[in-house]
Amino acid sequence: MTREGKRDWLSYFKTEEGNIFFGWYTVLVSSLTGVWQAGTWYYGFGAYFKPLSEEFGWTRATTSALWSLGRFEGGLEGPFGGIATDRWGPRAIHFIGVILSGLGFVLMYFTRDFTTCMIFWVIASIGFNLGYAGPLDKAVTEWFVKKRGMAITIGRLGRVLGGTIMPPIMTFLLLGYGWRFSFVILGVVTWIIGIPTAWYLIKPRRPEYYGMLPDGEPAETTDTEELIKIGEEYSASLGEYEFTTKQAFKTGALWIPEIADFFAAGIYPAVAVHLIPFLTDRGVDPVLAAAATGFMVFMSTPGRIIGGVVADRLSTKNIKYLMMGSNLCYAIGMLLMVTLVTRSQSMLSIYITIAFFGLGIGIRTTAKPAMVSRFFGRKNYGTITGVQALIILPSQIGAPIFAGWIYDVTGSYTQAFTTTLGLAIIGVVLYIFAQPPKPPVSVES
Repeated sequence: MTREGKRDWLSYFKTEEGNIFFGWYTVLVSSLTGVWQAGTWYYGFGAYFKPLSEEFGWTRATTSALWSLGRFEGGLEGPFGGIATDRWGPRAIHFIGVILSGLGFVLMYFTRDFTTCMIFWVIASIGFNLGYAGPLDKAVTEWFVKKRGMAITIGRLGRVLGGTIMPPIMTFLLLGYGWRFSFVILGVVTWIIGIPTAWYLIKPRRPEYYGMLPDGEPAETTDTEELIKIGEEYSASLGEYEFTTKQAFKTGALWIPEIADFFAAGIYPAVAVHLIPFLTDRGVDPVLAAAATGFMVFMSTPGRIIGGVVADRLSTKNIKYLMMGSNLCYAIGMLLMVTLVTRSQSMLSIYITIAFFGLGIGIRTTAKPAMVSRFFGRKNYGTITGVQALIILPSQIGAPIFAGWIYDVTGSYTQAFTTTLGLAIIGVVLYIFAQPPKPPVSVES
């Protein structure tokens, strides 16, 4: 690449003055902390699953309930976390989340029974649910409009890396040091990574308050009120209007996609929690099983790129097809799980199947924030997505427990996989009827 070509490539991230637009530093934080959140808390739970279950004699449904408890707390906390983020800004909420998540991991060392484990896990879950995806997505969506899909894609690629490399690393730590000391290591590193990045690289407010416009567009004035108005006009020119939370929840544009996601939202958590136990039950080496989980997360990379890049190029009316595609990937993956994987010992069939789950979650991860912010604007994004998290909560916490219960009763996951296949199909069909909202009668700033 020529020096001139390199300059052209970097110009995408720069302002007219030649400086890196500050919003990209927020994207960097989102990616870096995503490595840790996804790898240790979300995807890493499968590595803790059997050690915890075997040491304390818990059933798989009980152990699954521990993970679901974290999701349950996140759903209940979602609206309050979203309101807090909209009111006090993403920096403060992310900082609090970092402190709590690290503390919860360290306290896991002192687990003696299910009750203490539950309390410590909930502390970590409060931190991760409160302080990571919500505030960081809010920060990214505030600083970008036209380039939002790409910004979200880059910001969430760290979660791919974390989900790919951390389950095997966690397994090695667990085998070498035991799960208790492994949690202490995770807690300390959580603080080391999160505290300085939260403080220095995240701004409390949208760019207009710092003399800038979204996407690094040139600002011809330094007056905050005038910049806010210009920012609103810039967003409206791209088909984005500011809705209040009340206005958003009066539209079918919110409810139809959310009902579709209610049916599909539990599929990936169920697979993420039970994939390692499912594979090791079939004689797969624990490290290879963890690597399969990593491959599933790795395969979300093309999905995330598709979701982010294509979202920037689709009209507001057509962005729903990305979410429909996500649910379709879930349906294909579950169909293969029922018809192929449960009847075959081939690792090739397993990798082909879990690739679809990876694509599905990848598209959803970047397309959903882009769609919500495109539909309802930047100002109340945190509150709206927080309430949405509460709506899909029963699906996310119920599916892993249901899958564990089915295994405890039947000794197999087949019936659970068949049920979730039906839910995925419903999630695909409902998106056919989704439409963007009409601009509100009174646009809120």
